[in-house]
Amino acid sequence: MRIELRIDGEVREYRRELDPWIHRKVSQPRRSPEVVLFLNCDGVNLALAHPLKALDHDSSVSKAPLQPREKEIYEIWQRLGLDEEHLDMDRLIRFLHQLKP
Repeated sequence: MRIELRIDGEVREYRRELDPWIHRKVSQPRRSPEVVLFLNCDGVNLALAHPLKALDHDSSVSKAPLQPREKEIYEIWQRLGLDEEHLDMDRLIRFLHQLKP
């Protein structure tokens, strides 16, 4: 699965070597960062964001019904609490590791 990660406007293709970078970006003592994930593979074309409003002005994102695999991924996102007000960096990395072991 290809995972493109955007944190406060900086874009990287996710791989485990980026975990320290994610930790630094998300843990900085300031307002909560905007995190957007673009997930692509067979049966998956999904954008997830924290906070959700981070997708408000992204014209590349449409609100289509979720495909079965997309729904599974979104349920993991919710189960880990990544749709809650405060972004937990450890949960975000756990989510990424589940998608890309």
